[in-house]
Amino acid sequence: MPATAVQEITVAPPLVAVPQCASVVIGMGHIRSQFVPVLAIDALLSAEPRPVTDPENRIIVLDVPHTWGIRIAEAPGIAALETLAIGGAAAEDHLAGLVLATAMYEDRIVNVLDPTTLYRHAETLLRRHWSAASTPPAESAMLQGAIN
Repeated sequence: MPATAVQEITVAPPLVAVPQCASVVIGMGHIRSQFVPVLAIDALLSAEPRPVTDPENRIIVLDVPHTWGIRIAEAPGIAALETLAIGGAAAEDHLAGLVLATAMYEDRIVNVLDPTTLYRHAETLLRRHWSAASTPPAESAMLQGAIN
């Protein structure tokens, strides 16, 4: 994520599961007097779930376009990156535009993701999940809280 989109990297608060919620939402957490939806990055990217290796169970709190969080496997902090390429192609068409750049971090190649595109994708997954249900579950209130 670009540093300008990151509000903070913090230890995850206790998360409360939302009944009948899509698997992309891990739960709701109370951060700095706000209830924040916390999402699973691997579910958003349709990737294999990765074990969380950070013993403190951290999340990145983003403020683009609304306040929300992503659970992360590692928390190196905010770092300057050596850019290798601008833009990139996502493996899935529905994630087109997600990769802003490819860069080097320590000895690894990483993708810098666009938080707005990621948020829109999460919103699409949640709306699809709700429309499949016969009655809207409690998570509709959660999304409205995240959107407003």
